[in-house]
Amino acid sequence: VFKDIQQEVKPSEEKIKRRKDFEKLAKSGIYGVFYIDGKLLPAIAGLNYIKGKVSKGEEVYVKWGIDSYEARRGKIARFVSDEKELWELIDDIKYGRY
Repeated sequence: VFKDIQQEVKPSEEKIKRRKDFEKLAKSGIYGVFYIDGKLLPAIAGLNYIKGKVSKGEEVYVKWGIDSYEARRGKIARFVSDEKELWELIDDIKYGRY
């Protein structure tokens, strides 16, 4: 749908870039729940939140779990400060390195 609307509306290059980044995160194959800044976020929303923070140069303390209980406890818990660390986190979740 975005591609169809894109042809009609002509969004800015920044919006197109953000949409492509979101699609890349959505296709990462991540599941579960993130606990960030006192909020429980589903996997894709959490990844998008982390990406937004690190793109602003902020460091984010991230906890992840298969469900909300594990997320609060932090089956995986670490600081993420750049995109490389974000993709390392995604790989660790995806390939069960916890």
